[in-house]
Amino acid sequence: MKKISIIVPTKDRADTLYWCLKTLKNQKCENIEFIVSDNLSSSETRKVFDELQDKRFRYIRTKRRLGMSEHWEFALEHAAGEWVTFLGDDDGMLPNAAEEFIELANKLNVRAISSNMCKFYWPDALDRTNANKLIIRSGKGVEVRESRIWLNKVLNGQAGHESLPWIYNGGFVHHSVIKEIKESQGKFFKSINPDVYSGVCISQHIEKYAFSFKPLMIGGSSKHSNGAKISNGNSCTDFFTEGKLRFHETLGTGKTTSVPILVYESYLKSDKKIISNKTTSLPYQLARAIVSAPPSQKKDITKYCHQILKENSPSKTLFMFYKATLRIKRKLDSLKQKEHTFKKKIFENPSAKNILEAANFVSDTINDQLNE
Repeated sequence: MKKISIIVPTKDRADTLYWCLKTLKNQKCENIEFIVSDNLSSSETRKVFDELQDKRFRYIRTKRRLGMSEHWEFALEHAAGEWVTFLGDDDGMLPNAAEEFIELANKLNVRAISSNMCKFYWPDALDRTNANKLIIRSGKGVEVRESRIWLNKVLNGQAGHESLPWIYNGGFVHHSVIKEIKESQGKFFKSINPDVYSGVCISQHIEKYAFSFKPLMIGGSSKHSNGAKISNGNSCTDFFTEGKLRFHETLGTGKTTSVPILVYESYLKSDKKIISNKTTSLPYQLARAIVSAPPSQKKDITKYCHQILKENSPSKTLFMFYKATLRIKRKLDSLKQKEHTFKKKIFENPSAKNILEAANFVSDTINDQLNE
């Protein structure tokens, strides 16, 4: 059995896939498999794979066009590694990250390991205000976390969903966890948003996990990114209709950029629920979505949440109470001195023009920080 399986699902994104796979090819680790899962793309995707000439890579292809989560489920069936993760086809792996992960896995008594994630906006990113921007989050050390506590933090808005033990971009999960979840609920992914769902689901099946403050991956936002398309008014019809899975009926169409809504939808889709309090109520989550919305998205998210409120008719008084409470809490929290265990740096126009150059830039910057 290989130590690691890294799965790259892709669909007609040969331009970014090329650079993503370059970051994997540059890994020195041999005890690893890279699976390129092609969701019935044009021939350009296969051409990118054939250029690799690397025995660590495997190419698989669906027989028909699948929805995103169904495609991930298909690819997961082919993973033979002890540890598994997914990597987006416009994302990348930092230099030496595979070896660093194996070192962590060998010394930590956990079945899931996540890490800080950096962010690179490709020059052609649909979000033009952030195009060619690079955000580096990095620190030292590893923290063992209780899953229940951190899931509650995410549902409360005290932490982002990337801080959970997900199976995506810097989050690795032991194959035994995957097996247990599939035996419990029939399949691994039950939401149309497989990345967000994985963190919520896994948190409810394991007691603890490790979080590395030093990043292993770099997330990319390109012209292909679904979230960016929705933000720019693209209906993303294929994303919502190609598969059999649908967004939870309580929460509307799913065509929203609200991360709290996506997290809550994943919670509702989970078979196992270890948290049940006011934070898991619909009024509370709608209030949180509105209060935490970025200024540029506030109007659209508020409208979306009000429509859900109207359709489901929960207590409006309770909704307004939670909304006011969260707004006050947000203001108070912003006044407190926050201590972070990692540093965040933003580069407006780095020299990087693709995810490979961005990954190398991040690696050099982090090494400089560690040597300070």
